[in-house]
Amino acid sequence: MQRIFRQALIRAYRGRCAFSGANLQEALEAAHIVPWSASTDDERVDLRNGLLLNSYYHRIFDRGVLHLLEDYTITLEAGYDLSDFSGFDKDAVERIVGNRINLPRQERHFPSTLFIRRRRMAAS
Repeated sequence: MQRIFRQALIRAYRGRCAFSGANLQEALEAAHIVPWSASTDDERVDLRNGLLLNSYYHRIFDRGVLHLLEDYTITLEAGYDLSDFSGFDKDAVERIVGNRINLPRQERHFPSTLFIRRRRMAAS
């Protein structure tokens, strides 16, 4: 099921990371906005609960370092200070924070603001 979800996200996002635009297929992963463990079966395969992310961004999104706002802007969790990050991490995060994500080609596949809101509420 995860492989099918990933392939659908690759098509929806035109093979590019929603955060960075990176297109190396081997590094792109299917990320869930509302985590798999907190999703219903239908939500787990709903493209509006998914983001196509480079594996680096997927990991730190899942760990709560990065968040997504309802206007599709990427934000840094308040408890993190970029000055504590290594050069690589600082550059990678600074490059995307404050930007809007690269949205899917079809509006019906845009991330659901309901899923985004649920994720933010769960993180609070």
